[in-house]
Amino acid sequence: MSLTHVAPRLRALEGASVLAPIDVHFALTLGEIVEERDESVLLAAALVSLRSREGHVCVPLADVAGLPIAVDGDLGTWPELEPWRAALTASPLVSGGVERRPLVLDGAGRLYLQRYYEHERRLATLLRGRAGLEEMRVEPGFVKEALARLFGSTPDAPLDDQQAAVLVALVQRLVIISGGPGTGKTSTVARLLTLLVESALARGQAPPRILLLAPTGKAAGRLVESIRLAKGRLDAAPEVLAAVPEEARTIHRALGVRRGGGGYWHDASRPLLADVVLVDEASMVDLALMRHLVEAVPPTARLILLGDRHQLASVEAGSVLGELCAAAEVGAAGETTRPPVTGVGYGEQLCAAVAALSGKQLRVASGPTAPLRDHVVELTKSYRFDADSAIGQLAAAVREGDVRRVVRLLERGGEADEVSWVKESPAQELSESLVARVVEGFRPMFEASDAAAALAALSRFRVLCAHRRGWAGVEHLNERIRVALSRARLVPSWGEFFPGRPVLVTCNDYAVGLFNGDVGLTWGEPMKVHFEGDSGASVAGQPATRPISTARLPAHETAFAMSVHKSQGSEHDEVLIVLPEAGSPLLTRELLYTAITRAKKQVRLVGSPEAVEQAVQRQVGRASGLADALSVPVGADSPPP
Repeated sequence: MSLTHVAPRLRALEGASVLAPIDVHFALTLGEIVEERDESVLLAAALVSLRSREGHVCVPLADVAGLPIAVDGDLGTWPELEPWRAALTASPLVSGGVERRPLVLDGAGRLYLQRYYEHERRLATLLRGRAGLEEMRVEPGFVKEALARLFGSTPDAPLDDQQAAVLVALVQRLVIISGGPGTGKTSTVARLLTLLVESALARGQAPPRILLLAPTGKAAGRLVESIRLAKGRLDAAPEVLAAVPEEARTIHRALGVRRGGGGYWHDASRPLLADVVLVDEASMVDLALMRHLVEAVPPTARLILLGDRHQLASVEAGSVLGELCAAAEVGAAGETTRPPVTGVGYGEQLCAAVAALSGKQLRVASGPTAPLRDHVVELTKSYRFDADSAIGQLAAAVREGDVRRVVRLLERGGEADEVSWVKESPAQELSESLVARVVEGFRPMFEASDAAAALAALSRFRVLCAHRRGWAGVEHLNERIRVALSRARLVPSWGEFFPGRPVLVTCNDYAVGLFNGDVGLTWGEPMKVHFEGDSGASVAGQPATRPISTARLPAHETAFAMSVHKSQGSEHDEVLIVLPEAGSPLLTRELLYTAITRAKKQVRLVGSPEAVEQAVQRQVGRASGLADALSVPVGADSPPP
């Protein structure tokens, strides 16, 4: 069948860069397979392809129907809503979710690629099945005493949100803990895991099998380091602390990727061997991976998701952590409420269960709650930044979208140059003074006595960007920084590998033991790339590194500068953030917040006032139906239309 009457319209949109060639090819191929001639259906197919590549799970037709296709140019409008829905409903390409067809149109008018519809509905079903209370049999007073001991408080002290998170997790098989940097997420779960081990031993049972997971190797390493540090501060018996693991794996490795990309070894029929599954940096986990992970968690196991809902979402489609928190903000009648922290309230059954277990009182919600509300706790108090911290205040202002306050804080700066703003537009080149600051930021690395000290110095300073290409992109800035370091006689001007070259791994290599996001440093003779060794390992009292031959490195790139996305899960003393020109689609509140919260002591922001304003005002809005699906009471057949 010829689609000559449809192809010119799609090709015109491709020529105007509204659609990519892959979107047009996808739509035309589907049309040829089923002999679909309706232009509006093929436009929808191309649009859902485009939006899925942008990270959306679906396309709410009402959001685009009847609107101009492009701001610039006479490219017409998207079809009107009702005729568009009618055409899609009648198309052999589209199902309502029961039959397996390439596209799915749900009752709320959201159009999906079939695989994302299946991932979303399956994940919602799995999570709703975990909602509810889990009886915990321990002696009266046991939890109250243990809570006071582990948190260093008195038994009758009022609850804070960390203690509330522990109690909520003790009586349920699902808990989502969200909090910004320094709010004590990892120390909270270290206490929770310790308490779970103690309660098992008190009942005469074996300690629970605890599995620590993270989306990347770098995040897994940081989780282990944080758990180890937190355990060192806990008042618990050695045999209890020994049962809390100091080993973490990537989610992919734990699930067991089948050769040839044929799914995962662990699934609902072969679940993970664990009683407790803890996932750190959950904001980085996309919809498909989260579905497969939750499917592989045994129904009787506890699932703990840890992360910061305000950070950048996953690279692939979906914003699962944010959607889970959003589902907790929807009441039984659909009204929006605040996140369920201790000052807001929980459901009556959860509050009664916590009181019976610990004698502690959570605040009861004043009205009906969504099924997932009792499972989400947000940690709000920062232990890293005090009330006067310029970085803490700046991060909060960005998170809240307060442009005036952000500008005021950037211009004020704070004590000891904690925050500084260079109002440069990186349309061509960074100023010489700024480049000189970058050179000084990296200089301690080159003055280090050995690889371990150099790697530690590298971790203290980082340049972060939004783009890969362009004047403000990773590729150009890495080259610009190398030239500057060469002029300062710190690195040679030629050669792929040289002492002091930071290396960012860009893919997983299980044979070598390196993972996407791992950062190493080229050092020594013979020249090797040194990565962080096992936490706690040392040589002559110094932290050990893990040297890897340059010939064995998987795909990698230079990392003087790196993307904000790649920096997730890391922390540095000083961060220099280079924003792109205003108008960049990557300038978002989540990107700026994530970049700022990588810093512990100093933030230096480079960007025009227009770029800063755009970043603070624009939020990443990823279309999804997961929050609706999760807000349905357990046992309901489908989400609300």
